[in-house]
Amino acid sequence: MNETDEIEVSISKDFANPVKFLIIISLLIPTIATLISKKLQIGLYILFSIIILMCFVSLMWITRTRICFTGDEVSVQRTIGRRKKYLLSDIEKIVWKRNKTRLMLNENMTIKFKKTALSIDNSMVGFEEAAAFIKERVPSSKIKYIDKEFK
Repeated sequence: MNETDEIEVSISKDFANPVKFLIIISLLIPTIATLISKKLQIGLYILFSIIILMCFVSLMWITRTRICFTGDEVSVQRTIGRRKKYLLSDIEKIVWKRNKTRLMLNENMTIKFKKTALSIDNSMVGFEEAAAFIKERVPSSKIKYIDKEFK
């Protein structure tokens, strides 16, 4: 891997599709109820506007959260925040949990800096590349492995 290569870890965009579907359903239900009853369904509009608001927040969280590994730094951009950059030398410890079930291996990596902790797991896009990057660049004394097996 070159120093200029960038590895991006983000939440899979596939999670956005059910949220978009929920927004559409939340718009249709009160509208159809109003058309059928011929009365304004204020309660339904209030309830579904709260659901739509929560959907928009989660949609922003899904599409905007990303972690980039470049050279000797890690940059994190959360939903509506600025991009924060941390050096790999600032990592205090990494807790790497591997839970093996009958069906699959679930991995979760918590990277702890001085004041911040971030977590990535194997359901995120780019996890394998980031795991290889961390194994290569971070001293093994800072990585703590926790292995569990569930039957």
